[in-house]
Amino acid sequence: MFSVYTNVRFGNITMDRRGLASTLVFNTPPGAARNATASQRVAFWERMGSKRLMPGGLVALVWRTPRSTSIYLGIIASPGKDLVASARASASVLTIRISFFDPTIEVRILEWYQRRDANLNDVRILVKAHVMYEAIRPFLEALKVKATSIPFSKYLVLREGSLASTPVDPPRYATDPCFSWDLSSLLPEGHTLQVAAKDATSIANAREVLCNESTLDPSQAEAMVHSLTREVSLIQGPPGTGKVRCSNILLSCIHFVRPQSYITTHLLQVLIKNKISCIILIAFTDHALDRLLGNVLNAGITKKVARLGSRSADERTTPYSLEAMERMSGNHMHGRDIYEIRRQMKDVKEEFAGVVATLNGSVVDPEGLLLWLDIHHLGQSQELADPPQWVNLLRHEQYDWKTVTRGRKGKLAKNTTEFNRTEYGFWVNGLDLDFLEPPEFVDGHNAGGQGGIPENRFAVLGTDENDNGADDSLSQEAIYWENLISWFASHELADIPELPIGDWSLDILIHDDDVWDMSRLERLKLSQYWESSARAIGFESDVEVFKDLKRKYAQLKQQLDAYNTEVSHWIMRRIRSHV
Repeated sequence: MFSVYTNVRFGNITMDRRGLASTLVFNTPPGAARNATASQRVAFWERMGSKRLMPGGLVALVWRTPRSTSIYLGIIASPGKDLVASARASASVLTIRISFFDPTIEVRILEWYQRRDANLNDVRILVKAHVMYEAIRPFLEALKVKATSIPFSKYLVLREGSLASTPVDPPRYATDPCFSWDLSSLLPEGHTLQVAAKDATSIANAREVLCNESTLDPSQAEAMVHSLTREVSLIQGPPGTGKVRCSNILLSCIHFVRPQSYITTHLLQVLIKNKISCIILIAFTDHALDRLLGNVLNAGITKKVARLGSRSADERTTPYSLEAMERMSGNHMHGRDIYEIRRQMKDVKEEFAGVVATLNGSVVDPEGLLLWLDIHHLGQSQELADPPQWVNLLRHEQYDWKTVTRGRKGKLAKNTTEFNRTEYGFWVNGLDLDFLEPPEFVDGHNAGGQGGIPENRFAVLGTDENDNGADDSLSQEAIYWENLISWFASHELADIPELPIGDWSLDILIHDDDVWDMSRLERLKLSQYWESSARAIGFESDVEVFKDLKRKYAQLKQQLDAYNTEVSHWIMRRIRSHV
């Protein structure tokens, strides 16, 4: 089965522990996921997110243009909480991050930033396969290497005849004539039991003794003996039969156990009592693994464990995660090297974020834009730098205007106060229009703060000492107009400009130097043209910087992974030596 999500757009490209991850925004599927109530949407994705858009899940972006169709595979890199947060914020769109396998998609996304309007005929859908890719990735990686030998080949390799007739050998270590299992830990104190893996009489006796003297029932006793005397064992049964947590594969000196509870705890107890190491417990979910490790720790079987996988939600097992032990050991082993690499990676990530912000237009370099205007649209540049008198007065009094001088470098996010204080930011965000535009009134009161407009726009007028308060008989709207007229009169400005509401086409706007007489919509059209044209000049060089930073980050990540692998091996050797 597949889930399909439509109308895919792109957000930021960010660096994470895997490398690069691309933010995708797409339409929320119909039904409960689009519930008008945020709490209901959150509940839906908390319940269904692990099935529909689970972290580590395999996805395909299908991108069709009028000339070609491309498919890009990747995995979901964002945690489930990010999906829930996007559902809480919007009923119509969802946001996730994807790590794509094909790096060419990244440059294509950068190109999409530059010509979004030209991509209107493109169709992009996201197809989610109900496959946990991370669970099968190690096997796919292993298949890339030509195997010189296949473990358990007599059971796994396709051959003629029935598998049921294939004899199952004992574990290799159990074939030593001097080796026998000590099962005393399963019996009451003072009782002993030995079993030899190749001695049928000894095996039969062990089954009988475990049935009669241990807490295991006959099927559990059979499962225990079967697991210890065969190199491959599969134990299954319905819930509550005590198989629970037990399907183990014994590989040479290494045991793989799929946890499921009662019998697994006893099996671990026997293995550790007989100094068999190391033991690998495999679970399909983090919760199941945490539950088993909790049982092991509570029973006092051993504390020499290392938990691999996603972050633990259980406080008991968190200190035993390999990640936590790496952090502690890293302070003593390659600590300075690891710290320095992480510092460099942080610097690269910050620089990379700035380059992406420039490419996608979320930040603007006002100085660079003005220089571009000086070359290509000098009249508009001069008009922008020389606003009407009333705008000059307003900017100094109420908005603390700061002029962007030629030669000043720096990129600013569009939604910041610092950006609004520049000539360009003040114009493109229409702060002069905010001053002219009547606010919305609800039941005669100012609804306040529309579009970032201060509730009291005329605080700059001060208070008349003889004013005992506004005339209550006047409506709030009348007071607004009275204040507006008074402000212009106090500055000896005869006329109040009309609020521009035009909607001329871009072809006309690019030849109109009267930029301060343009409406919000017209300013939006013209600013998008200015910004995209200015960005296009530096696009190729910015893309090269993008690629260079990506290479640097990959190299640093490779060095960090090498150090972390060495630390991990050291930790595992320590654990194994103390089993």
